[in-house]
Amino acid sequence: MSVLGTYPIFQQAYLVTDIEASIERWSELFGAGPFGIAAHHRADWFEYRGTPQEADVTYAFGYLGEVQIQFIEQHDDTPSIYRDMYGPGEEGYHHTAF
Repeated sequence: MSVLGTYPIFQQAYLVTDIEASIERWSELFGAGPFGIAAHHRADWFEYRGTPQEADVTYAFGYLGEVQIQFIEQHDDTPSIYRDMYGPGEEGYHHTAF
C-alpha cells in the first residue's frame, strides 16, 4: 500500500487498553501476526516535552501483509505522546509511518 506517490505505508499504530486481546482480535479478524511483545519497555534515556520522564508502556509488533501493525498499551498516567491523544481507558488509532 502506498500514499503520496512513492512513499509506502510501513506501519499503522494503535493505542489499546488490552494488548493481548488486541492481538487475538486482529489475528482472528484479519490474520495479522504473529506478534512480538516488548513488555514494560524501558529506554536507556527518555525525555518528553523537555522533561526526563518515561511512561510504563508495552509494545506489540506484527504484520498484516506488508504493513507492520503496532499496538501500544500505556500502564500508567505519565504524560506521553499517547496520553496527548487518549486518556486512561481510551483507545484508538495513533499514527502511520511511511
